[in-house]
Amino acid sequence: AMEETEPFTTEGLEKYWIEQALVDRMVRGGDGDLLRLESAKGNLPHGMVGRCAFDKLRHGAADFAQRLGEYLAEDKLDELPVDLSIGEFRLMGRVRDIYPKWLLRYRYAGIKAEDRLRAWVQHLALNAAQTPGYPKESLLIGLEGKEKKWTLLKYAPVEKPQAILETLLKMYWDGLTRPLHFFPRSAWAFAEILIRKKDRDKAMTAARKEWRPYGDWGFPEADDPCYDRCCGESDPIDEAFEDLAVKVFGPMVAAMED
Repeated sequence: AMEETEPFTTEGLEKYWIEQALVDRMVRGGDGDLLRLESAKGNLPHGMVGRCAFDKLRHGAADFAQRLGEYLAEDKLDELPVDLSIGEFRLMGRVRDIYPKWLLRYRYAGIKAEDRLRAWVQHLALNAAQTPGYPKESLLIGLEGKEKKWTLLKYAPVEKPQAILETLLKMYWDGLTRPLHFFPRSAWAFAEILIRKKDRDKAMTAARKEWRPYGDWGFPEADDPCYDRCCGESDPIDEAFEDLAVKVFGPMVAAMED
């Protein structure tokens, strides 16, 4: 059925995908016919209103793409095939977007705990592969804070990447058999403060603010349908949660450079 409403603003996922597409195209040389394509999809308002909305998005994306271009100046290396025997596991895949100095991941949006974890796993695989001619550092670039400021996170080389990967793989395998008390947003909030500031009370407060905040602050992680089904009204921010948060994010925090 055809939509019965006409958009007059660009928000939510439509806004995110347009901005991300703008950045991706700009770092390759231009945004081409993206305005026409997004208008045809119905992601932009019609006529001049849509063009003005697009130009506003383009302005912010252009600034981000210009800064990002400094880290994309050199040609990419070939995709890195990964085939690792780690304890009882075999880890296979390919790591893309590797440059002579670093593995690079970026998104023109706020960096989430999931983004950090995804980049971290690929960073570990890169280090564990020990491939001559490939770097051992990784960058994660995005936006941070309410003002959406440019931010760059750097992961330093890791001495024992296979041991860390084995810990993560065991948790993943365990998670296939039963629900684990691991919730990325809450776990990251807890682990970062606990490890950096050594303050468990503040760490727990930060975790609970992400999990089920008071008032109308943001989107509670507890409202995720999967977590709600597993946990219901119970309180999973417990000792098991603390243990998993530190095991997953602790080595990452140790490897991050300011």
